[in-house]
Amino acid sequence: MQGTPSEAARLLASRRVELQLSEQDRKRIPAQGPFVVVANRQLPGIDELLLWETFADRQPCLRLLTTQIQRLPEALRPHAIELPFLSDLPKGKKVVRQALKAVRAAIEQGCSLAIVVRFGPGRRDPREALRQRKLLFRFLRKLGLPIVPVRLAVRGSALVERGLRAASRGIRTTRVAMRIGRAIPADQLAAFERTRDFRRYLQARIFALGMELDLKPLLQLPRPRSEQPEPIAPPEDPEAIAREIEALRYANLLVSQGPYDVFFAEAHEIPVALREIGRLRELTFREVGEGTGKARDLDEYDLYYLQLIIWDREARRIVGGYRMGPGDRIFAEHGAGGFYISSLFKVKPGFWPIMQQAVELGRSYVVPDYQRKPLPLFLLWKGILYYLLRHPQYRYLYGPVSISKHFSHLSRSLIVAFIRKYFFNEELAQYLEPRKPFRVETDKVDLD
Repeated sequence: MQGTPSEAARLLASRRVELQLSEQDRKRIPAQGPFVVVANRQLPGIDELLLWETFADRQPCLRLLTTQIQRLPEALRPHAIELPFLSDLPKGKKVVRQALKAVRAAIEQGCSLAIVVRFGPGRRDPREALRQRKLLFRFLRKLGLPIVPVRLAVRGSALVERGLRAASRGIRTTRVAMRIGRAIPADQLAAFERTRDFRRYLQARIFALGMELDLKPLLQLPRPRSEQPEPIAPPEDPEAIAREIEALRYANLLVSQGPYDVFFAEAHEIPVALREIGRLRELTFREVGEGTGKARDLDEYDLYYLQLIIWDREARRIVGGYRMGPGDRIFAEHGAGGFYISSLFKVKPGFWPIMQQAVELGRSYVVPDYQRKPLPLFLLWKGILYYLLRHPQYRYLYGPVSISKHFSHLSRSLIVAFIRKYFFNEELAQYLEPRKPFRVETDKVDLD
């Protein structure tokens, strides 16, 4: 057995850091390696101690991967490998080759690896942080090892900075909860052809830990276009949905009008209702020949975006909704790549300040049998207004708009050309580059 996990425990105790880890989570640590532990960043220096304390005594060999070895507690440095290509410090090619050689040698010896990743932009140059994150996930993908996702959480996200100061001074007990997920097989990870999709999937798996959610409908691999649509999922238990919605009444009710209430909720507050929302989205869009083709229209963004919900009190059912992304929180926790818009556009740093002061909107729907009623659509926008009044830090709303594939290419071209001619914002457009540009063909049409 390597090292001394008790040394990590002593250091954590001296800094008054308390690890909260259930035996059920501990049992998910694989009995054999090598594998890679990937955790989210909470408290620099402390996070690595927590991983070492948890995993080192279960593995014959564990190596910590880090960008700057001098930032680690001294007791951990003999067990660390520095990855200089992820650092903003200048390094020669020879040093980089030596680091990669050390990683390969550790794997050949049966060592497992552990690394802490900052998904948000951090305090450094955000562009450099983004570049390094791309390199890191490309590196992890090429290792070809199973990955054990780990989520670290200081109790209450607002306590992270306070927790870091407290831990460094040892002035109060800082409690850090750790959740360990099941190892993701290497062949499953190899199915991702693009590093960006690999990163999104792994990030979602990490941040989903601790939520009482069925992750299969959210985190399944992309469906080939040639596959037949799956049958729409059966309805969820209406009583379970009603209990979750009623529990939102005291803190999350935005507005009531007629038989309707409008709520907002986080995923962990509505695990059953969220599955029903996914079903209703898919049902609504299939009615007009659209939809994802999945049993439920859910994805990894639903894990940390808010749901705006229209609830019919009399019928005791969900009749419509919107997905809302509070920009400051998403940017802090996930960076620019954590926004749904980043899956459609390459977002340049000039747009980042807008994202942080905005609520991103999307996935709106009103179920078919309520679409002819006047109030539901009106209440969607009224709910958004009341959310903004409650959260005055948000100055902007934005989101993608879909144009049905059932329009001819010329019709779609006319819509796009009209918007570009009369409503286009050249200043903001320079910061957004579509990943799959639409080719406008209106050469023979006079838009005037």
